[in-house]
Amino acid sequence: MIPTKIWRFFLIVLIFLLCGVHIAAAQVTFYGAVYLKIGNEKCYHQFKDVTINLFGANNKNLLGTKIATATTDYRGFFNITCTDTSAYSYYTIYLNRSSVEFDTVKATSKGGKVLTSEEILFTSISTPLAKQTLSDNEFYLRYSGSTISFSGKVFVGQPGDETTPYQGAGLYLMQYNRNSSGDLGWYNSCGIFYTNAQGEFNIPIADFWGEYIITCSKIPTNYRITSSSSPSGPIDSNY
Repeated sequence: MIPTKIWRFFLIVLIFLLCGVHIAAAQVTFYGAVYLKIGNEKCYHQFKDVTINLFGANNKNLLGTKIATATTDYRGFFNITCTDTSAYSYYTIYLNRSSVEFDTVKATSKGGKVLTSEEILFTSISTPLAKQTLSDNEFYLRYSGSTISFSGKVFVGQPGDETTPYQGAGLYLMQYNRNSSGDLGWYNSCGIFYTNAQGEFNIPIADFWGEYIITCSKIPTNYRITSSSSPSGPIDSNY
């Protein structure tokens, strides 16, 4: 017969182990980002302080109770933590539309179900949240105000010869934010855009912050860029 003290000891150890497992499994964090959508491209934009809410419910048709709130950092990334995954069966990541002056375009998620361009739903009914993919939750926005466009042409030939347009040249749009020293600091890649059959390109953007640089760097290896010109922007190099 095992003494009572030993039974008590094993019982206490078991309780601590069970509590430890419960605490470790109870808290999870959802990760994601808010992007600017330009055409078919996504741009890492300075979407700072966009409000992201987490709601919990036991009815999948209801948004439920707000249980956590987070804001995006200076790069547009966010993480939002659920401290108790046993309280509800459904959890919704919700982008607060009123916190940005942009139109929501779409949302994507690797592990959750996209309900709208502002809502991504997760459920813990069949699989615990801790065993699901909780990262890569993305919201895409488009500027709701007026936009401007960078446009131009790419030609094959000597400088000044504009008789032969080049189709399929790739132009990268980069968005810079100068640091406190006045130098070009971190940048956002806003995607690549290609010239049409007339050698023309048109890149729509929202005119609200930063500096933009266009580089023509995606061309066949047997070509080289000999010159570039612009009526308004300074030319940093032939590219």
